[in-house]
Amino acid sequence: LAQKLNDRAAELQSAMASVDALLDADPALGSLRTNWNEVRGKLQSLLAGGLNMSATDNFRAHTVAVEAMLTWLRDAGDVSNLSLDPEPGSSNLIDPILNAIPELTERLGRLRGRGTGIIARGSLTREDEHAVIAQLAELSRAESLLMDRLTRAGTANPQREVGLKQAMHDIGGAIGRVRDTATAEILDQRFRIAAPAFFEQGTVAIDTVVRQLNQSVRPAALELLQARRARLEHGAYVQIALSVAAVLVAGYL
Repeated sequence: LAQKLNDRAAELQSAMASVDALLDADPALGSLRTNWNEVRGKLQSLLAGGLNMSATDNFRAHTVAVEAMLTWLRDAGDVSNLSLDPEPGSSNLIDPILNAIPELTERLGRLRGRGTGIIARGSLTREDEHAVIAQLAELSRAESLLMDRLTRAGTANPQREVGLKQAMHDIGGAIGRVRDTATAEILDQRFRIAAPAFFEQGTVAIDTVVRQLNQSVRPAALELLQARRARLEHGAYVQIALSVAAVLVAGYL
C-alpha cells in the first residue's frame, strides 16, 4: 500500500505542475494564480506531512484541500465564462467538466481513503459506519448528476450519443463495483478484501472517470465550442485543459 501511495503522490505532483504550466502560459488566467497558490500550499502540506497525521486529522485536511480545489475550479469556469455557456449541447458537457466530474472523483477519493483505513484495521466503529453511509449517498448523488448531464448532452448531440452512453456505462460500472464492495466488505463487516485491493478498486474507478473525461466529454465540448465560435478556440482549449488537470489533482488525493 505504501508504494501505491507513493505512486499517487508522484502523480499528484505531476498534475499540479500541469496546472502551473497552464496558468503560466495564459496571462488571461492570471487572476486565478493567487488562489491556486493557496490550494497548492494545502496539497503540498499533505504530501509532506499527511502520513504523520492521525487518521482523523488526515481526513479533515484532505477534505479542506479538496473543497478548496473544487471551489477554485468553479472560479476558473467563471473567469473563462465557460460556466455561463447558453447552449444546451455544450453546457451539458461543460458543467460535468467544471462540477460533476471533479465532485465525483473527490467522492471516490474520500471513500477510497476512509474504506482502506477501515479494512486495514479490520473493524467498523459507529462513526465509521455513519461516515461510509454518508459518503456512499454523496457518491450516488454525484453520479446521478453526471449521468443526467451526459444523457442530456447525448440527446442534444446525436452524433456523440453512442460515445457518451459508453462513457456512462463504463463510469457506472466502475462506481458500482466500488459501491458493492464497500457495502459488502465494510458495512456488512465481511472484511474479505485486502486494504490494497480496495484502494486499487477505488483508483480504477477514478481513472475510469478521468479516462472518459479525456476520451469522450472533453473532445465533444471542444468540438462544439470551436464550431460555434472560432474565436473562443484557444480560450476554450486552455480552460478545458486546465479543468482536466484540476480533475487529476482532485482524483489523486
